[in-house]
Amino acid sequence: CWAFWAPSREQPAAAVLCIAVAAVLSWPFAALLGAPLALDLLLSRAHGPARFCSYALRAALAITPPVLLADRVWYGRWTLSTLNVLAYNLLPKGVGSELYGTEPASFYAKNLALNLNLALPLAALALP
Repeated sequence: CWAFWAPSREQPAAAVLCIAVAAVLSWPFAALLGAPLALDLLLSRAHGPARFCSYALRAALAITPPVLLADRVWYGRWTLSTLNVLAYNLLPKGVGSELYGTEPASFYAKNLALNLNLALPLAALALP
């Protein structure tokens, strides 16, 4: 991603946009990967908080409307799927869990074994 490429220091708006695209279009928690960049820009004398907020606001205004419209078309109602994922994972039980349902712990163990079929026993052997 552009955000971690060396010229991102010269083009911080593009770097912030890349992080925003990754967070909104793929996985919201990808925004955590932008924390070092955000901290660098916030503490930088050349950029500072006002300029960083400007980059973030422009990125949000560029990305959110098309995603909102796509979610409207696909889900038939106004929603932002990124916020639904965050609500499901970060808010207390009962808030957002009706979106996808809940599963017992055994479901996750079986899913892990299914998805990591050969890698799981090899990873277990690598444990100290």
